Amino acid sequence: MVNNAQLDNEKTALTYHVELLKDKIEDLEEALSQLQRDHKDKSRDYENLKRLSTQLKEELQLYKFQLQEREELIKVKSITCAHWFFPFS
Repeated sequence: MVNNAQLDNEKTALTYHVELLKDKIEDLEEALSQLQRDHKDKSRDYENLKRLSTQLKEELQLYKFQLQEREELIKVKSITCAHWFFPFS
């Protein structure tokens, strides 16, 4: 009789422990799902920022090239004007 009661108590304790572990697994699965969603969002944001960065770098190169061309044209125009005003220089 005592043996059966002891086994029943152990069974109850183990069943409770199993339920606690199941709850913990469920909580961990929910946390994992949330982390996966967050990672997906962050990855998407990263890719968008990477694309934007590449676009801005390309625009910067274009503007640098245009500025260089402008400076060269100003220099050529200045030389041309200087020769026109001072033909014997």
